[in-house]
Amino acid sequence: MADLTDAQVNRTLGDNLRRLRVAGRLSLDALAERSGVSKGMLAQIEKGSTNPSIGTLCKIANAFGVTLQTLLAEPEAHVEKISVADARNLWSGDGDGAARLLFGLDLMNLIELWKWSIPKGLTHRSDAHPVGAMEIALTLRGILTLTIAGREETVRADQAVMFKADSPHSYANRHSAMCEFVLLVVEPRTRP
Repeated sequence: MADLTDAQVNRTLGDNLRRLRVAGRLSLDALAERSGVSKGMLAQIEKGSTNPSIGTLCKIANAFGVTLQTLLAEPEAHVEKISVADARNLWSGDGDGAARLLFGLDLMNLIELWKWSIPKGLTHRSDAHPVGAMEIALTLRGILTLTIAGREETVRADQAVMFKADSPHSYANRHSAMCEFVLLVVEPRTRP
């Protein structure tokens, strides 16, 4: 970080502070109370418009239980790559039925990316997710039949569907030898 200007350091610090605060579901008031740093100072730090003292930074770091390095570190490019064959299979159906969890993110929302394979004649039933949950399915091969709150939707290869997933729903293959689809699940965080 020696080559960075004060403005760049302050911007990085502000971004990291905001990220930690949001991830911890803290308001500026709550963080001020927890850290002993005024709400106004915290707001200025988040905007990158002030150069706080080391003492102030230590109070903030202690409030989050992180090091000063965590507060000051520049974000790294975060890339993860996985082969579908290497992904953990969390559901197996008759024949070659499979649901592989490819990635999961635990942010303000919980986000999961799945690769599903459902042989002809097989149905998978899913319980309702928390209120506000959404799913997006992109059919790669075959024809997916979705039943959502009693309503049936047919999703062919190269078609996508987005729906509220806070009621029971099911995925079925009634039409082809194999149906493959990618499923994105987004759930609002229901725990602290």
